[in-house]
Amino acid sequence: MTLLAPAKINPFLAVGPPDERGYHPLRTIFQAVGLYDEIEIEIEPGEGVEFVGQAVPAENTVTKALRLAYELRPDLPHVSV
Repeated sequence: MTLLAPAKINPFLAVGPPDERGYHPLRTIFQAVGLYDEIEIEIEPGEGVEFVGQAVPAENTVTKALRLAYELRPDLPHVSV
């Protein structure tokens, strides 16, 4: 399966002081641009997730999303990205 991850720019960002939970309120404007990354996902034998190709940090939004998916559905197959 190939997915497209559209790129965007952030021409405006205002970060407020943290609230009682430590979160900063954000005011932002995103603008889509005509670029994207292609993400290929394939089911593979094994467990967990494997990144193939470009160097990818071990902790990223894909690993966080897949970790949650595996917690909710431990029967999901191993994938390479």
